[in-house]
Amino acid sequence: MKEIKLSTILFIAIPLFLISVGFYLNSGATRVEEIEEDIFENLEPVHTFEGEIDNIDADPGVYRGVGVYDRNCIPTDPNNPHGEVNCDAGIRTKEYDVLNFNYKHVMSVNPCIAPDEPVEVEVLDEEGNAKVRRYVS
Repeated sequence: MKEIKLSTILFIAIPLFLISVGFYLNSGATRVEEIEEDIFENLEPVHTFEGEIDNIDADPGVYRGVGVYDRNCIPTDPNNPHGEVNCDAGIRTKEYDVLNFNYKHVMSVNPCIAPDEPVEVEVLDEEGNAKVRRYVS
């Protein structure tokens, strides 16, 4: 039987692994064209976060979308790790693709914005100050 070299196995395994990771990372993200108004039917806003859009100069207005990520949550007070945190949430909209919303919140009171969670972004001014309303059924 012919012996298979380690380099041959790695040559095949590494690309397959990378492709699998790519499919996994994209599997839960709602595409821009999938954001339809009907996802907001029978939903009520339950909480409003305040912060700023810091990756795009979005025009003031109201944009509906869904959560894509919530990361970089760092306590605002290092002596109180269970208090307020500063997070970055990605919100996919039809108008701007992904907006990065930088905001502060207390996770035990209002959890982070979850992937595919319906939200409404209200950009208040040209500086990017914004409010994000979370919707649930």
